[in-house]
Amino acid sequence: MHHTIKCPNHLSSPTKPMDTKSLPTAKLVPAASLPPNKTSPIKFSGTLFISFFFLFINSAYAIYRSRDDVCAIAFIVVANAALVLLFLCIHGYEKAREGSEQQMRYRIAIWLLGASLNAGFAYKASTFMPLALGAILWSLAGISTLGSFYLFFVLPSKGKGDSDVGPKEALLVSNV
Repeated sequence: MHHTIKCPNHLSSPTKPMDTKSLPTAKLVPAASLPPNKTSPIKFSGTLFISFFFLFINSAYAIYRSRDDVCAIAFIVVANAALVLLFLCIHGYEKAREGSEQQMRYRIAIWLLGASLNAGFAYKASTFMPLALGAILWSLAGISTLGSFYLFFVLPSKGKGDSDVGPKEALLVSNV
C-alpha cells in the first residue's frame, strides 16, 4: 500500500504528493542492546535539588527547635541520613543490571532502610498518642513492613516467567 502525505505549498507542489517510503521509520529495539550511557552516576534535577534543599532547611529548623533535646536531634539526623541513603539505594537499584547480585543487595538495603524509617517514625509518633492509637500505628507500620517484604522478596521468586503482561525488557524507539 502506498501512503502519501500532503505537504503545505511552501514545502512541495500541490499537485505532487510526497512519497512516504523515503521517510525514516521507527523501530523498537531492546534497551539492553544499546551501549551503556556514560553519564554521571547521579543526575541532580531541579526538583531533586529543591526537595533536598527543603529537607535540609526543615531539618535545620527542627534541630534548632530541639537544641536542648539530644535524643530528638539524633533522631532527626539519623532519619535524614536514612532517607538520603534510601534515595541513593533506589537510584542504584534502578541502574543495576536486572537480576544481578548487586540489585539484590540494593533491594535488601531499600527494605531495611524503609523498615527502619517506618519503625522510627512509628516510635516517635506513638509517644504522643494514647495507647490504643499507638498500637494501631505500630500495627500499620508492621503490616507495611511485612507487605513490602512480601513484595520485594517472596512475590518475585513465585512469579518468575508467569506473567504475560508487558514487555520482558525495556524497549526504546530508534530511528533506522
